[in-house]
Amino acid sequence: MSNHAGAKSILSVVLAPALVDQSAANTTGAAIDMQGYDRVRFIYQLGGIVNGGSLSTWAIESNESNLGNATNITHANNSSNQAALVNVTNAYNNTVQVLDIHRPSKRYVSVTVDAVTANITLLGVVAERSRGTGNMPISQTTGAQYVSVQAN
Repeated sequence: MSNHAGAKSILSVVLAPALVDQSAANTTGAAIDMQGYDRVRFIYQLGGIVNGGSLSTWAIESNESNLGNATNITHANNSSNQAALVNVTNAYNNTVQVLDIHRPSKRYVSVTVDAVTANITLLGVVAERSRGTGNMPISQTTGAQYVSVQAN
């Protein structure tokens, strides 16, 4: 298999399925190590959002693997424009939402999820890391399967 950019991407679970409790603190996902990658796509699978419910989620980054001193990721050309999905309402029950980040400035990234007005069923968040230029990193996540076929 080729090790060049675009050959494959790496998927990691950021948040396992959970009921995001409106009365609890915001939920932060696992740290994703971006060393050797220049793009991460957070893929959210939403379940039920109760009537009047709303989800907000945003991307964070840190130099520390424990996400210590994490800061919100903002748009490169407008620092007041945060990388976020806001006010995702029950009109988006049972959908997939995507937050795509190009070239984060710090090594570790993740997302924070907030059930703003009511409980939300989050079926999970997956991070898809990829590299748009150069060679892909040689080491791959253990326990992951990657199947690539060309269909007839």
